[in-house]
Amino acid sequence: MSTNDMYAHEDALIEAGPNLAAVHLIANLRGVSFQQAMIDQVREWATALDESIGRHSKEAANCIGRAEHSATSPQQRRAWHFEAADHLAKIEHLSERRIVAVTMLAGVQDNPIDTRPHATS
Repeated sequence: MSTNDMYAHEDALIEAGPNLAAVHLIANLRGVSFQQAMIDQVREWATALDESIGRHSKEAANCIGRAEHSATSPQQRRAWHFEAADHLAKIEHLSERRIVAVTMLAGVQDNPIDTRPHATS
């Protein structure tokens, strides 16, 4: 099993971003406004994306290093390069999601939010 496969489930959860129903529940449980819960969730999502991007960057570098220094055949070298390419593609995809998170957080410091606890209907 490749390292890509090991993290596939975790990455799938990270890619999805905040779930509005979960944000609603968190707001109720914490007694904060929906807006504050959403901001908190987007910040956590951005952090998780950063961590995943970092992990895939390290894995890509490791694969390239193995291909260049440890491969014992051209086929093995190709396989390591192929796995590195998978990690680089994942980095690109996660980076696009990270841009969405940054866009969602743009202006949070400058714009007041509703701080009243979330009211259930």
